[in-house]
Amino acid sequence: MARRRTDLPPTPPLPAVVQTALWVFRPIQFMHWMRAHYGDTYRVKLLAAGDVVATANPQEIRKVFTAKAEQLHAGEANVVLAPIVGDNSVLVLDEQRHLRQRRLLLPPFHGDRMRAYEVAMREITQAAVARWPRGTAFRLREESQAITMDVILRVVFGITDPDRTREFRDRMNAIEPQRWFKRFALLPIASRIPAVERRLFAGFNRAKADFDALMLEEITARRAAPDAADREDILSMLLQATDEDGNAMSDDELRDELVTLVVAGHETTATSLAWTFELMLRHPDVWQRVVDEARDPDGSGEYVDAVVKESLRMRPILPLVARVIKEPWTVDGYELKPGRVVAPNIYLAHYREATWGDPEEFRPERFIGQQPEGSVWLPFGGGIRRCIGASFALYEMRVVIQEIARKLEVSAVRQSPEKIVRRAITFAPGKDVPIEVEDVDARAGESIRDATPAAAI
Repeated sequence: MARRRTDLPPTPPLPAVVQTALWVFRPIQFMHWMRAHYGDTYRVKLLAAGDVVATANPQEIRKVFTAKAEQLHAGEANVVLAPIVGDNSVLVLDEQRHLRQRRLLLPPFHGDRMRAYEVAMREITQAAVARWPRGTAFRLREESQAITMDVILRVVFGITDPDRTREFRDRMNAIEPQRWFKRFALLPIASRIPAVERRLFAGFNRAKADFDALMLEEITARRAAPDAADREDILSMLLQATDEDGNAMSDDELRDELVTLVVAGHETTATSLAWTFELMLRHPDVWQRVVDEARDPDGSGEYVDAVVKESLRMRPILPLVARVIKEPWTVDGYELKPGRVVAPNIYLAHYREATWGDPEEFRPERFIGQQPEGSVWLPFGGGIRRCIGASFALYEMRVVIQEIARKLEVSAVRQSPEKIVRRAITFAPGKDVPIEVEDVDARAGESIRDATPAAAI
């Protein structure tokens, strides 16, 4: 029977509660099953979000990423994040308000500025590596979280005082989205019962109020600092930024955008670093090439960049990016009405055989000397909603990986590869990538050790 253009894409004959459970607890298997049965474009029923039309079709993804701001709303689709990042965050805004905030935020994250941050990134990594135990297994993801947190505190906030750093770290950890996201997923239901909502979010609201107060205190002090215009940390640069009408961001806007940078840049980059090591250490030839490049004074960094991009292809942190349709929209011939949600499927786009040929193979060479289109490689989203910190994250990962490869011999502890597990809205390694390290000098003359089994950590 010919498809009627007003039909919705296919969905399994399962109630929303079952589909939601599959999406939450078995997302990878669920997505592959959906593709096998329905192709690139299908519909999933979710309790909190309703019907979501997901697509891995590059042509349809390109349409979404090149849509006009008034046609599709990403901010509206991200509303669940508003209690965490604030109502002024670029993540939850749309149209003109979003474009204004994005223009104000972009200059400090321009690719040319990355070298200004390199020294701090290297020093932070060196300090972290010096504290790691030698010859004893530890969880790399926990250590990469500490590194990315310190990068944010020093490079983004410009905080170097140890006591102040500790205070910020403690209050930032208290509002960590991983800790609270399950509760915010219940917000559409809890908001109907004010007493339940107050009880459910009382702890988070206290932690957020404490962090907001600390952030506003820092913003006020920085505005008054005589050297504010000469500093190179991102907060100081944002204080100087003005829009086309000459208006700067308010304190509340700055606070929300800084919280956004924490939410978007801490956990995601830390997890991506852990995944990259997990994949490299399963492929000793890849890791050896990374080591050789890092220890070569003339090494360009081209290969480690390719490794990072291939890791982000195989292990994207977010499975999809959603848009609320504001004008009639067509996906693969299906006409969708305003109010429905369309979502480029990052994970399935990265495993599309017609695009990648052998998507299950870890092959960094795919990215040497070429950059795939944004409709087929999209770990940072795309279009006017592409992650502002994408260049920052890629550069940070290169610096951290090279510094570790330069200083240490690294080996995997577990024989079996890490399973992908859901942590709030992100996909993370199930065992947090346990590794062992030794100083380079202590193992001079040895080749990189094969992964050896150890007790599960």
